[in-house]
Amino acid sequence: MSLEATVGDDGMIYIRETDEPDVVAVTTPAKWEAFVKGVKAGEFDHFVDDDSFMDDRVVEQGAWAEGA
Repeated sequence: MSLEATVGDDGMIYIRETDEPDVVAVTTPAKWEAFVKGVKAGEFDHFVDDDSFMDDRVVEQGAWAEGA
């Protein structure tokens, strides 16, 4: 499973899981930025029990192939 995020034509952030691409969450740019800052600061690390779950992959933000 991976998360994909893209900015829609309306400026909102659209987020989905690759396992369920038809389920899309929509949020504001400000809330997305706060979430990203929290991830980078380690605020959600306690949700992961097994460090092997995390790796060095980088997922780029960008337009989905079929659009948001």
